[in-house]
Amino acid sequence: MSKRVLIALHRYEIGGAETQAFYLGCHLKQQGFDVIFSAFGSELGQGFDRFEQEGFSCIRWGFQEKLILDPPRGLLGGLRRYRFLLKLFQKVRALKVDAIIPFTYPPNLIFCSYFSLMGAKTCLWNQRDEGRFFLGNIGEIRALKLASAIVSNSREGMGFLQNHTSRKITLIKNAVDLKKFSRVAPDYKSNRVVMIGNIHGFKDHLTLLEAWKIVLVNFPNLKLALAGRNGSAYPELLDFVRSQGIEESVDFIGGVNDIPKMLKSCILAVFSSENEGVPNGVLEPMASTFSVVATDIMGCREALGDDYPFLVQPKDPIDFADKICQLIRSEELMRSLGKANQERIIKNFSIEKMGESYIKLLDV
Repeated sequence: MSKRVLIALHRYEIGGAETQAFYLGCHLKQQGFDVIFSAFGSELGQGFDRFEQEGFSCIRWGFQEKLILDPPRGLLGGLRRYRFLLKLFQKVRALKVDAIIPFTYPPNLIFCSYFSLMGAKTCLWNQRDEGRFFLGNIGEIRALKLASAIVSNSREGMGFLQNHTSRKITLIKNAVDLKKFSRVAPDYKSNRVVMIGNIHGFKDHLTLLEAWKIVLVNFPNLKLALAGRNGSAYPELLDFVRSQGIEESVDFIGGVNDIPKMLKSCILAVFSSENEGVPNGVLEPMASTFSVVATDIMGCREALGDDYPFLVQPKDPIDFADKICQLIRSEELMRSLGKANQERIIKNFSIEKMGESYIKLLDV
């Protein structure tokens, strides 16, 4: 009899956490697990097809997580929360899963708090960021205490959680699909620089755009492609680009289903985030032998290495621009860094390594 695992997402999106969940699901499936994916809400989301096309059973709970985590105040709100909790309990129990692996904060909090009432034997707290949503309240501390094991994908996430629990935290690094990304390489005749990351405040695209204006003084023919869903920061960034007269040199290309195909037309990858676990937006170009200019935050250091020479302080557009220009001027340097980056991915960030680390924690 196969062991049944529920991978619980927040939404069916195309983002870093969802990509890692997909990789994990594929590995578990290859190892004989029966894998089911789920998400809150009733919408399909941009990433739904990716899971379904791989042959996974995909469930939508039919209501949003805020009805459980943030119900209206008062008696009616409490009763409504109780009703949706019962609905979730019934739906999960009907699946008869042995283990639950949540991805991102809302599923972590909900499923770790109640997995035993859902009929599951095991549930992991699966930290996917540096702790941006965690408040340290009673419910969160209780969920950490109830979780079968605690996982973080980054040293920064581990350090954050250690402020809230004395339990052991297991570091499981993100993975990259080497079969897919190793077939890609930079186009050194291209004039296109890329950042992969959804357009929201944590990614700090504004500093990158300030740096880009400086880069254009030296390399006016370069183009910056911003690959990611247009989120909360998009209006401000669009206004900045227009006000600076650089709209011809900046392309908001939106969410991208085929990242390797997009990378084929680029020469260099950049990453400006202020807060991050270990970002796919750095790992994926590394796997494709790209050199990268990235912010000097713990997640990027984990990806690129502590001694990587092209890390820049957050919110420093001058240094960011200088590092970009240094690399653009030297194809030889870009090639040597790119080769070293790919070797680092092969050694430290394989799907097999990530998947086996999760399997060791599943008491099924």
